[in-house]
Amino acid sequence: CGGDLASVMSGRLRLRPLNAPRELARALGMDPAAAVRAAGWTRRRKRYELRVAPEHAQQLGLPVGLYCARSLGGCLIPAAAACALAAERNATWQLTDPDADAASAATAAAAEGAQSGGRSTAVVAVLAHVNHGKTTLLDALLGTRSADFEPGSITQSVRPSILDVPLTVCGGASSDAP
Repeated sequence: CGGDLASVMSGRLRLRPLNAPRELARALGMDPAAAVRAAGWTRRRKRYELRVAPEHAQQLGLPVGLYCARSLGGCLIPAAAACALAAERNATWQLTDPDADAASAATAAAAEGAQSGGRSTAVVAVLAHVNHGKTTLLDALLGTRSADFEPGSITQSVRPSILDVPLTVCGGASSDAP
């Protein structure tokens, strides 16, 4: 099992070595907390913990040890656990290799874009000064309400998100685009 985030392209769940719980849970139609628990994370003293024992390290693809996260979004779900969750829900999934060379990744993205009706994968970083609406913008795009639950209305963590966007929205062929 292999990736960073879970994403859905062309009806197939793409799993990476480590998968974000909210995106994985949304793709599988389940509660993010349930996905994290199913992956072995436990809630202890206001934090989440994942203990990787020697007998499970190879299966999970993680070194032996204790992993901690302050929030649900900080818990990453190893590919082996994500594959098991997908299989339990009869989801079609594919393992992706984040270490693939750029040429084969570009070729695969172009082929996937052609198969998915003009959709493409892009990486976007949202940067701005404090209290300028970064989390609110992402909440609007993703249909979430994470800004409502941040202490002092200031985001305390960095989180990855996946959003499927039509290729024409990403820039298309317009010559007057900046």
